[in-house]
Amino acid sequence: MAFPLHDLIPACERRVSRVVLGDFPTPVERLDAVVREVGGRAGELWVKRDDISAPSYGGNKVRTLELLFGEARALGHEQVISTGAFGSNHALATALHAPRVGLKPGALLFPQPISQAAFTNLRALAASGAALRSLPHWSALPFGVTWLRLASTPTPYVMVPGGATPLGALGYVSAALELGRQIAAHELPVPRRVIVGVGSTCTSAGLLLGFALAAHFGVGFERATLP
Repeated sequence: MAFPLHDLIPACERRVSRVVLGDFPTPVERLDAVVREVGGRAGELWVKRDDISAPSYGGNKVRTLELLFGEARALGHEQVISTGAFGSNHALATALHAPRVGLKPGALLFPQPISQAAFTNLRALAASGAALRSLPHWSALPFGVTWLRLASTPTPYVMVPGGATPLGALGYVSAALELGRQIAAHELPVPRRVIVGVGSTCTSAGLLLGFALAAHFGVGFERATLP
């Protein structure tokens, strides 16, 4: 599958391992019905469909996990463990996608405010067969991670909540370059504003760097002028 960051900066391919989980590029679609509903002009609003980035479970975590799983395999780990709240999308995505690339999934979870969405994710996570462990409070996470690494044999690859590391963010650096290619191919106009849901900020951090690179290299966006 296409990974624009590797195409643009070949040195990244030699230094950053990746597994393929998603179907990329994800399409862009006009939201004319939504625009009409809010009284705007047709064609002003577009969506990039990362919700369908993978048939079994899409969303933004797929791009992040491609790189984190890639590193886990390159380092010789057999198990990957996500960390986060009971309703973590990252934990559920890990549980569903890790077996696809030969990795055993697990999760270390802490409580969160009660919501229907959180319970839905927790039920799906419990049904996935992933090895689950719980903590009494989020503040115990550093101790739980240390215990997992010391007590488990072989040592698992433990991810921070949301996979929010510089490596994980590279998935959305590449996504921004992917969007630039779609702009260059006239699939959508150059956006004046990009709206993204914020949790761990991994996605938004990757997009910020990716858009800067797209502008620097002239990928869909006007080439930036360096000072």
